[in-house]
Amino acid sequence: MASRASAKTIDLNCPGCGALLQLDRGFAGGVCRCSTCGTLMTVPKLRNEKAEELVRAERPGEQPGQRPDRPARPEAPGQRPRKTSMTRNARPTSAPRAPEPVADEPSETGAGEQVYRTASGREVKVDAARVPMAESKRKAIRAATVAVFVAVVGGVLALCGLAAYMLVTQPTAEEIAAATYVETFSYDDRANPYAIEAPNLLGLPLSNRVALVLDPAEMSGEAWETTSNALIDGLSREAGAVRASVYLLDPEGGYRPVVDREALGSVDVDGVREALREVGDEATGVSLEPAVARALEYEPEVLIVVTGRSLRTAEASAVASAVPEGGVRFDALLIDADSFDLEDLARRTGGHYATLDPAYDLEAWLPVE
Repeated sequence: MASRASAKTIDLNCPGCGALLQLDRGFAGGVCRCSTCGTLMTVPKLRNEKAEELVRAERPGEQPGQRPDRPARPEAPGQRPRKTSMTRNARPTSAPRAPEPVADEPSETGAGEQVYRTASGREVKVDAARVPMAESKRKAIRAATVAVFVAVVGGVLALCGLAAYMLVTQPTAEEIAAATYVETFSYDDRANPYAIEAPNLLGLPLSNRVALVLDPAEMSGEAWETTSNALIDGLSREAGAVRASVYLLDPEGGYRPVVDREALGSVDVDGVREALREVGDEATGVSLEPAVARALEYEPEVLIVVTGRSLRTAEASAVASAVPEGGVRFDALLIDADSFDLEDLARRTGGHYATLDPAYDLEAWLPVE
């Protein structure tokens, strides 16, 4: 069936071998030769016409309608003749015969022209030496098929790579919780920590991996007792997968871990309460930086420092240098004190900074019955 591939070319199927061929549209109504099997055929003028095979008129001695031998497909220049099973093992037995002369055909009408007929009875005069060769479209179809296959495989591999990347970069539950903490939590220094259902320290929520550094030096007895009771209350609440470390500055040993990387549900609250009571009255000015460095070895996501001292510039700078930029959020609660260095550190790490007044903030906190 002939079909128009474009405004300049014609697509047709060879009536001999069925190959899909392409020919310039200027040859419409003429003849062409199949590049696959060598069959001569007509070139349709209209889309609804079929290409017809051309059969040379009968020679003397041929039966009517008998098809002459079809010419073999020309081989490429320089190509060796193909061996067949008939010639591969044959041995010459005599000298080759000279070709016999062929009688002139009465169907020839001029120099090089011959008369051919179609199955419908149409006669066509053809100069076999000038018949155009129709190009097979197999290479173009094969190239298009390969291109589509490569595009499909590439798309599938790209989707697989994207899915693998999304699985690898999927945030963990702890990272999601930490991001939610930063986006939604707003610290209220007047809120009663005893009324907060989630684990917290003086209103700051305890989530994921958290490290606490407590410095009772220069706090009044009432302020330290309120702070200790609020901490015990926050540690006693159900916390799921929250793990915590609590480091307490001790004038005798510098600092000591009161809770060392434990899940909040397994914390010995009575032991923590006893340790906080022992050190409260004896606390003096111990450096805060070693305790902060020890707490960071836990690789917490949140580091909370509670102190009652206005730190000297050198000590505050040492604490700020110990806390890395990124990876940990720094929160600071100063009771009856202030520190611009710690406030700047909290701001740079996305944390919270608050100063609490014992006379107004701490005294307003009452345990909930």
